[in-house]
Amino acid sequence: MESNTSAIASIAPGDFDGDAQMDLLLLRKTESNHISAEIHWGISGTNALDKKALILNETLKDQPSIIDANGDMIPDLVGETYTGSRVFFVFSTNRTYHTLEVRNSTSSNSLDPLRVPQSSAFVDFNGDLVPDLCLVSEKDKRIAFEIWTAKNGIFEWNKTIASPAELIVSGRASFYDLNDNQEINIILPGCIDVNCEQSAIFVWGRGNWTRIMDFKDWNFFTESLPLSWLEVPMALRFGDYNLDGFPDAVTVLKSSRNNSYAAFLLLNTPCSSCEGFSRTFQINFDQPLSPESQHPLLCAFYDFMEDGILDIVLTVYTDGEPKLLALEQDFTADAYFLKVMVVSGRCLDNCPNDHQPYGVNQVGPVIRFKTTTSTGAYEIGVCKEDI
Repeated sequence: MESNTSAIASIAPGDFDGDAQMDLLLLRKTESNHISAEIHWGISGTNALDKKALILNETLKDQPSIIDANGDMIPDLVGETYTGSRVFFVFSTNRTYHTLEVRNSTSSNSLDPLRVPQSSAFVDFNGDLVPDLCLVSEKDKRIAFEIWTAKNGIFEWNKTIASPAELIVSGRASFYDLNDNQEINIILPGCIDVNCEQSAIFVWGRGNWTRIMDFKDWNFFTESLPLSWLEVPMALRFGDYNLDGFPDAVTVLKSSRNNSYAAFLLLNTPCSSCEGFSRTFQINFDQPLSPESQHPLLCAFYDFMEDGILDIVLTVYTDGEPKLLALEQDFTADAYFLKVMVVSGRCLDNCPNDHQPYGVNQVGPVIRFKTTTSTGAYEIGVCKEDI
């Protein structure tokens, strides 16, 4: 790889030329705060990268999202250029790309700008097991979720969902089946006042927003972290921590009493008073994931042992520097997990020795499964890809 003085904003692996060899998407932030993109090609049969990279001509307002725009099992990008055009970057097997403008064929109005930071999703919204596209736009400081459904390799605008009117400050949305009804929900954290002294979590399901949780002494926050180069939006990180079939969450909150920070586990529990939704989150504020002396920056679930039991990884700021901590879960309940890997099935030219093509990991798969519980009842689950 050639040297470059621009700061690296993000790195993501993917097979961007369909040769079943992992490539590397490298995003940089320029001095003018543009985002530039480079594809560094993997060399077949080695762990090395080709010295000649593909550098996109366009610069972007924010980091693009990785999708498959045309269903050819080769990852593409979607984003907004710095000139304000919303485009797909479609890659091909000859290591080139072309752009396609994102258009709403049902309206002559121009599309609203994408929100920065972007929190789009490439996931199945209509239950046909084909990933659709959700783009988050923003107008007059209010965000909206644009649902574009995939039909014959083309994304068509389906509907736009405005964020809850009560939310003054919106965080980053997540997309999970929160109540186990085989439909993907939009989970949106945020604040109902400018100073984030009152926080809440909203869920979109069955055509409505439901406020499933309010915060009092601990809240989300908008101020910068102690590391000037690290920008983290308020967000929930999801995973089934207790293997009950319902996704739980972890997040970092700020105390309204002493302005300290702490990371907490949010357990997905039944809710009889949520008016239209059957689940909520329960937090034990007496048991933070890290002591108050350590300032948590980030937290997420991670299966260190690859045994289906989720552990927690924390980045904390202590003694003037960030440190990485791992919290191993000691899980002893009678439960099981299902691990599914979806690959592209692509080979470079012909697969050698007549073996079946496997390819590499894909973006956007949705898994639906049906099983029988220990009581003999049928259980149907749906889960999107987590990478």
